[in-house]
Amino acid sequence: MLNTLERPAFEQTPVGEVVEIEPTPRIERLREEFFNIEQSVSIARARIEAKAMKETEGEPMVTRRAKVFAAIARELPIDIYPDELIVGSSSD
Repeated sequence: MLNTLERPAFEQTPVGEVVEIEPTPRIERLREEFFNIEQSVSIARARIEAKAMKETEGEPMVTRRAKVFAAIARELPIDIYPDELIVGSSSD
């Protein structure tokens, strides 16, 4: 149990001071993979979006975009890669 007079190390760092820690091997692997990603286009996403846009013709654009988002969230396959704690892609 933490004594009320003791403070954890992170609370002893003065405001504005930068504390640098070494990344773990997992973080280094994820970082390398992130910077080596080649840009691509998802055919599955494009098909889902095209279908949703066709089905919502005549509706306000804000509604159409919301329905496209819902369709993508519902139908797009999810890929889970090794070392990921948060699943997803920055490009989708």
